[in-house]
Amino acid sequence: MRMSVSLEARIFLLSVLCGGVLVLCYDLFRVVRTKAKTKGAMLHVQDGLFWVLALFILFYFVLFVNNGRVRFYELAGMILGAVIYALTLSRPIYLGICKILESIMKIFSFFLKIILTPLRFMYNIIFGYICFAYMPVKRVLRRLKEGGLAGVRRLIRFSQKK
Repeated sequence: MRMSVSLEARIFLLSVLCGGVLVLCYDLFRVVRTKAKTKGAMLHVQDGLFWVLALFILFYFVLFVNNGRVRFYELAGMILGAVIYALTLSRPIYLGICKILESIMKIFSFFLKIILTPLRFMYNIIFGYICFAYMPVKRVLRRLKEGGLAGVRRLIRFSQKK
């Protein structure tokens, strides 16, 4: 089956767009990687997720745009789209996504601070009472450790004098 030149041009332009979308997805993964400061095995997991997503996008593109037929000009268009996006839009979009993410994190941390302040206050009160109640037990245990049974007898005599 022959394809018209206009259809091939449309497929080529869609493949350029597909290459740009792939690099945009990589920019999103880059933002997550730099903000989360991932290292080691998690870095490999993120790379694997990106490649699975990239394969899904490529498979969808080839299957539904060109009925599963891979042509050289599609691959060239994807590479061209990736290079054009990387050279022109990648840096501003990456910085924009970073700023948006930082703003969201500031808002989230503000609300989290508001929510956790009463809980932290209650924790300090409860922990203070537990520490206050634990001090006599700590004193007895220290006497046991220092003087054995004689230390406990001294502590009992001391507490009876009051």
